[in-house]
Amino acid sequence: MTSIRRILSLAVVCLAVSSFAFADTTDDWNAAFAAGDAEALGALYAEGGMLLPPNAAIVEGREAVAAFLKVAMDGGLLIVLTTEYEDVDNDTMTKRLSYTATFGGQVVEEGKAIEVWKQGDDGWQMIYDIWNSNSPAPGAAPTE
Repeated sequence: MTSIRRILSLAVVCLAVSSFAFADTTDDWNAAFAAGDAEALGALYAEGGMLLPPNAAIVEGREAVAAFLKVAMDGGLLIVLTTEYEDVDNDTMTKRLSYTATFGGQVVEEGKAIEVWKQGDDGWQMIYDIWNSNSPAPGAAPTE
């Protein structure tokens, strides 16, 4: 019985540590964006990481991702991500998130996102980042 308790205790500790480490990726992204730190934000993406923005071409590569996001930060946009769900399978983490974008303290957009992360020698790095707005596209019929 003591062995089972030790194993369960170890499992609980491992899960708690793992969950904390995974949650940090969203916290790190939010902190870098809020600080306007494009370099720190870019470092969260893998060398070949990709942004798949709505209504735009794929942005590929850490430097290109950082430059793309820098334009938004320099323009005064603030984006805050909230992790809604995450799943980890060995060295791959998939996250479903919601986001709120504000400009001048006013909410300008809310939406959802999917991120895929890979764990390597440098820790967790994002390989895919795709998002879209909750608002209907211009000219689209309202949904019920």
